Amino acid sequence: MLLEQSEAGIKAAQIQGTLEEARNLRRGDDPLQASRLLIKIIRQDPTHHYAYAELAVSLFTLGLMDRAIGAFREAVRIKDDNELYYVNFSAILHHAGHFEECIRIGMKALALNPASGLAHMNLGLSHFSLRHWEKGIYHFEQAVQYNPNNSGAWMNLGLGYENLARDEEAEGCFERALKLEPQNSEIKLSLGINRLKNGHFKEGWKYFSSRFDFKPALNLMDEIELWTGQNLSGKTIHLYPEQGLGDLVQ
Repeated sequence: MLLEQSEAGIKAAQIQGTLEEARNLRRGDDPLQASRLLIKIIRQDPTHHYAYAELAVSLFTLGLMDRAIGAFREAVRIKDDNELYYVNFSAILHHAGHFEECIRIGMKALALNPASGLAHMNLGLSHFSLRHWEKGIYHFEQAVQYNPNNSGAWMNLGLGYENLARDEEAEGCFERALKLEPQNSEIKLSLGINRLKNGHFKEGWKYFSSRFDFKPALNLMDEIELWTGQNLSGKTIHLYPEQGLGDLVQ
């Protein structure tokens, strides 16, 4: 009996050591080797739910979406009361475009913890992807309630309001997001579009110019003097197509 307990303890210690090594490899940008070690653990102990969860994250990092989803299915099958598993599983499902299943799994996370801001964010994103604007807004309202310092939640809440033409509420969300992350060009762009739509042209154009910061194709604009409203008599106009040619024709 003592020998059996000793052998079991040695095996558990070996698995724990391998798990720590795999975790460090994943965090150190070697998810492939991490995956190999985690598969080795699962072969030794097919009920090791944490190894499945870690494997899912490593496979996701490698871009192997279907295999990552399969690994998380096993993790939650073995351990069905872990909120974080459901949160991460739903995030991967959303990323893979499985919006309906993301919502189903996200609701399981909320059943375990109704105050999970991350679960609400995943649900909000998938509802938006399905054009369920009111439902998505509800979840992002919950997300900012439980995590008021998350700029992404405020940004997405603003985008939801904007899709329902609730421009004043959207503006407040974009402003809140920008206060939390003042250098975020995408937030500035959203705020700029909102201001332009509502006739605040001077401030709107200032924020709208932030698109140059994160759209590589627009870097060429640095080589050209931008028009700021000055007289163009006798000068050449260089038109640069940012989107469709129809915008230029108009």
